Amino acid sequence: MAKTKSTSAGSAEQYPRPPLPKTIVCWHCNGKIPLPLAQETCPSCGAALTESSYDEAAGTDLTKISELGTEVGLAKQQLKLAEARNAKLGILRKIPLFPSRREIARLTIQLTSLHKNIDTLSNRLMQLATARYYISRWFRLTGVPLCDLGKPGATAFGTPRYELGRKGTVRFNCKFKKRWKSLRGYVDSHYAEYETFCAIQRIVDSGALGHARLLANLIVPYDEDEQQRYNKHVRAHEIDAVLVTERSIVVVEVKNTWMAVTIDYNKQSRKHHIVRSGITKHGDQFGTECSDYSVPQVVAHCWTLADADVYSIGSDSMEVKVVHEGYVEALTSQTAEQVPLAQHFNFWALHGDQAK
Repeated sequence: MAKTKSTSAGSAEQYPRPPLPKTIVCWHCNGKIPLPLAQETCPSCGAALTESSYDEAAGTDLTKISELGTEVGLAKQQLKLAEARNAKLGILRKIPLFPSRREIARLTIQLTSLHKNIDTLSNRLMQLATARYYISRWFRLTGVPLCDLGKPGATAFGTPRYELGRKGTVRFNCKFKKRWKSLRGYVDSHYAEYETFCAIQRIVDSGALGHARLLANLIVPYDEDEQQRYNKHVRAHEIDAVLVTERSIVVVEVKNTWMAVTIDYNKQSRKHHIVRSGITKHGDQFGTECSDYSVPQVVAHCWTLADADVYSIGSDSMEVKVVHEGYVEALTSQTAEQVPLAQHFNFWALHGDQAK
């Protein structure tokens, strides 16, 4: 059970790790699949268990729900008219022989059936969204579970959900909503890593990078503490993501921020200088600029990978990708809608020899 709100701010380790589900649903046959057996295909029907297949199935159900919602609205209008006609009958309005009364009975049954169908599809969508997370490459690499029924836990991922976007696009979201203020930074930063991973994975899947493999949440040790004779602990770098391609290894660092990011490059010193400053929804910057130290951090990750001999590749073949991720309100007439994440990616590369 989660601890109370009075515990230390910003820490997620204080909560028990949420349990994994025993089974997930197949998008094709609706069969229950034991989670350990949920690999590339469904063991019952052989359907491919991919994120895109679940998204396609969810899109079909979302379209059906939208169509049923239209039918519900039309039936409610007809019911309202039938009730108005029936009310004119006065004391005879409850006699089932009159057409208006029969119309009310028919529409009531129809609405009950429509709502039942919507509830059935909504429950299936919840099952599809949960299964979609647990068959994802992100989960297979990280093993990070969803929060237990929306309760706080050591994870930034809550109840997964599907929704229908503009032009029939399917949107998937699994960000933990019911987060306390003390955990907001933890949730935002970890979910930013997830979204960045998904965005890069889509590029890998497109084939634009050739043969490539994306890894997430790498813990790479770099030395032992020689000052301790007993109970030595190994220090390590936590790397957000590593993209291995045929030409280079790309080390990815994700920074979640609501601030404006300015990047300058000094050709003489061959160094980047990054600063952040406040920004309004109208794009005006304010406040004092503060330095961003993501470059030294991610360069240290590069040297750790090179020294660890994880890959037989030199540091001159490494690249750095720093992603500053954040949402801002759209500067259009519809300011309530958040701008898609991809519009706020700030990708830039630093070759290994420049990192020195």
